[in-house]
Amino acid sequence: MNQPVVSDSVPMDALGIGDRVTLDGRVYVVRGISPMSAALPRVWLEDIETHEHIETTLDGIERVSRSARQDAAPAQTDPPPHA
Repeated sequence: MNQPVVSDSVPMDALGIGDRVTLDGRVYVVRGISPMSAALPRVWLEDIETHEHIETTLDGIERVSRSARQDAAPAQTDPPPHA
């Protein structure tokens, strides 16, 4: 059985929460991934500049190279809970 892949031949199961990807020239952080058993795999992404959240298929998604990751702005993180 073939596994779904992102456009640079990375298997979907190698795509993880927090990974940086590009789509239509914008950099996103992976915030969620549909189960491998889903008929049409989907990912939930957060734009690193606008913090907009989108849901999309794997079509057109590419992993960000290591050098580009260092140049990209850090993703927004939730503040730690108050004690």
